Amino acid sequence: MKINNSIKEPAISQYDVYNGGSLKPINTENLLNNPIAIDQLLNDHNAKIKEIENLRDDNQQLISELEYQKTSPFFAIFSTIVNLGGTVVVGYGVNLLASENKTEGSYVLIFIGALLVFVGSLESVLFRWARSWFNKPKK
Repeated sequence: MKINNSIKEPAISQYDVYNGGSLKPINTENLLNNPIAIDQLLNDHNAKIKEIENLRDDNQQLISELEYQKTSPFFAIFSTIVNLGGTVVVGYGVNLLASENKTEGSYVLIFIGALLVFVGSLESVLFRWARSWFNKPKK
């Protein structure tokens, strides 16, 4: 998973281009019978709406990445504990299998231990996809 931690330079503001950086108020006389000014005003409005939507998407992505960074140590520790438990269970099953009085339960212990190790190993890998599934954007 690639975490996007690059900083984007802000685009040149239209206020820096027009009127030497100063804002001029818009009044109805400027818009009256001036379809070009009205179109420009609508275009500016729509561009600002799109910019706000992009900022919200970026914010949601950053919140999701921050949550992953906060919870990934917990999942790594939990995965380690599950793997160690599975290894101990496999070892105990192998010891029972190698002893003089073999029992059928030793095969079950080996299977359960191997399953625990497998699940513990997959947990840290699948957490990345589970994180994106649980943090779907709300519509």
